[in-house]
Amino acid sequence: MSPTHQKIFTSIGLILGAFFTAVVALLGAKFVYFSYQTGQVSPDLEWPMWIIYLAIPLGSSLMCYRFLQALVNFLRVGYLVDHLHECGEVA
Repeated sequence: MSPTHQKIFTSIGLILGAFFTAVVALLGAKFVYFSYQTGQVSPDLEWPMWIIYLAIPLGSSLMCYRFLQALVNFLRVGYLVDHLHECGEVA
């Protein structure tokens, strides 16, 4: 692929990843709210279930943030930065 097409497809992929994780976070937040209203309690931990289900919207929100962070960085430097580049090591 040409560099222009690579940039376009990479940007689209990052945008779609951010969109998907944002949708999962929003739906997860609705589910947590519903779980909060029901008052269910975990039989093993004896914690409210809404606290346990918070992992879904919180994790998805962090993934969405990371997709957006990678997109901004990609548009700034022109390539996807990985941990090896950040450390100065190249495979």
